[in-house]
Amino acid sequence: MPVAPAMVLPPALQQQLGILNSAATFNLQKDPDRGASLSKRTYMNLKHALSPTTSKRLLWQTWRGGLNWLQRHVSMPLLRTVVKAKRMNLYVMARAEQAPNPDSRVCLSAERDALGCQRADLDWRLCALDKETMLQFGRVLGQEFDRLGLGKLTTCEWLEDGRPEWPVDMTVGNHPIGGYHHMGTTRMSTSPKNGVVDANCTVHGYHNLHIAGSSVFTTGGWANPTLTLLALAHRLGDHLNSLMDKES
Repeated sequence: MPVAPAMVLPPALQQQLGILNSAATFNLQKDPDRGASLSKRTYMNLKHALSPTTSKRLLWQTWRGGLNWLQRHVSMPLLRTVVKAKRMNLYVMARAEQAPNPDSRVCLSAERDALGCQRADLDWRLCALDKETMLQFGRVLGQEFDRLGLGKLTTCEWLEDGRPEWPVDMTVGNHPIGGYHHMGTTRMSTSPKNGVVDANCTVHGYHNLHIAGSSVFTTGGWANPTLTLLALAHRLGDHLNSLMDKES
């Protein structure tokens, strides 16, 4: 599995600033104000609009594979020319933890899917600390770039508008900027007053109902959750095996 390097703040500085976990990488891309290319818009529309059937999933994967091939064999060799022509800029792509927010909810809606089941209604809310983390992180990086003579870093204007909402950047996705990992809806806790499952991923008040996945995370961090949720699933499997051994 490839490992991508990232810049993070020292824990002491993060605590001093009172912000969440965050990390940054560099990326060459178009100015968001100029909009996304036709291929990028098509990719995003296919990814988010198509139903997750086998045939439609295959259509999206085929399109994605074609874009990846073009990027490797066409875009990358032309990258230096594109940069010199100022058609792309160097961006600091920041990823940050979202503060656990009790106002966010996943409920059942009145709308039903093709099987007659109620669809999920996601009420995803952000708070001031989420933006403040990005803003402070950007300021610290900018100060370091200036001190080291690496260049000038400019933060996006919307980070300082005082509102909790995040914009839609079509060069990233056709939704408010954020990841695709849903976490924290069945949080792990020592008490049912503060969460849904205990340390063994067993639902409070039940002995035979367990949950394994990123929904038990108490917070998300900034990195992808897949390896951690797989570790939790393996851990739960070991726990269930030990319970079955005791009963046999």
